[in-house]
Formats: sequence, structure tokens, C-alpha cells
Amino acid sequence: MKMKQIMKMKQIKKDNLPGKVTERIIELIKIGDIKPGEKLPSIRVLGERMQVGQSSVREALKQLQTIGIVKTEQGKGTYIREKIKINSLSKPMSYLLSLQEPNIFYFMEARKIVERGSVALAAKRATKDEIEKLDQIIYKLKKTIGDPESFARENVNFHLTIAEASKNPILPIFFNSVYGLFLKEQEAVAKVLDLESKSIDYHIKILNAIKKHDAKKAVREMTAHLNTVEREIIKFSKIKIKEEK
Repeated sequence: MKMKQIMKMKQIKKDNLPGKVTERIIELIKIGDIKPGEKLPSIRVLGERMQVGQSSVREALKQLQTIGIVKTEQGKGTYIREKIKINSLSKPMSYLLSLQEPNIFYFMEARKIVERGSVALAAKRATKDEIEKLDQIIYKLKKTIGDPESFARENVNFHLTIAEASKNPILPIFFNSVYGLFLKEQEAVAKVLDLESKSIDYHIKILNAIKKHDAKKAVREMTAHLNTVEREIIKFSKIKIKEEK
């Protein structure tokens, strides 16, 4: 069945449209309807076939490019990357991206840059209500251990709340702009890596530093938290690469 026929068969549901478009394209790659190296239709055509707006398609393609599944060539169009392990797309971590590509580390690098500044400001400016909200999120995190999707949502909410507590209006906008990718990364980490308890411990340490309005300690704890996640991803990546050889 051709890509045009499949895309017409299923209308994308209204919730999280860019994420659903991303999932549909990955599904088409997995079943072989779109092949590595193949050029995708234009944003307008993709939107028409999936019955979604062009902005949703554009955002989905950005996510796919970030996670190393597609590449855009100026003046030529968007192509599926040549080297994609089709079977690996069904694995939670590899669904997010191919760990043989550097994109996850670029994402972690960007998180470190933004989140260290964000938590430093939050430590200075957080209100009692915001601190209470962070406390409640940690309580929910403890209740959602073993439920990767729920744990990921609360985890992302914790970091978004810190951005809001910074009182810099640009930071929440930044977090919301990458919310879908951030959530997928957190879900993948929660499913593949045993980091739930460690994450909660770090979140408690970060929150305690915010409560004490200790910006330097808040930055240290946030850095330690993100470094731990990155180390575990690297370790998992090396194991995965060895298994595939």
C-alpha cells in the first residue's frame, strides 16, 4: 500500500498533533512504506493527507530532525536518513532517537545550559505557592513509580514549574516549545533506565536548595542530576551498540 493511501486512511486525532504526526511517520518507516533515503512530500501535501495543519507537520518534522530520523536539505526538501535501524524504532529509547547519533547529547547539553540558569533564578525568586507546587509534584512522582508515562509527565512538570518560578517569562515558553520532545525523552528514560528513585532524590535536593534560596547549591544539584541521566544514557548507548555489532 502506498504512503498516500495509508496517510488518507487514518485521520490524526486532535490531541498533541505534532506528536501524532511524528508517530505516524515512524510507523510508516517501520512497515516499509517510507524507506531510508526517501524524500518526504511537502509540508502542505503531508498536512492534506494527514488532515492536520501545516504548523503541526512543520513541528513534527523539527522533532524528527532533532532525534535524527530525517534531514532537511536546503532547496531540495526533507529526506529520511539513510542509516536507520528499522527494528530499533520499536525500542523506547531508540524511538526517541538513534543513540548512535549525537542528538540526545545535544538535547542534554541544551538542558544543562537552560536549566542551570532557570534553577538559579528560581532559587532567588520562587514564591511559597510555587515551592508548595514543587512539593506536591514530588509527592506525585513517588506515587507514579512504575508508571513511566505518568512519571515522565510529573517529571517534566517539575522542571516546567522551576522555569515558571524563575519569573523570566521566556523560560516557560522555551520549555513549552520543546515539551513534546522533552516528554518523549523522559518517557524513554523512565522505560529503559532505572532512574526513578535517583531522580526523586535529586528533585528533593533541588527543591531543598530552592527553599533555602541557595542558588549555587540549586545549580550544583541540578547539574549533578542532569549529569547522572547523561551518564546512564551513554552507558545504555554503549551496551546497545555492542549488542547490534
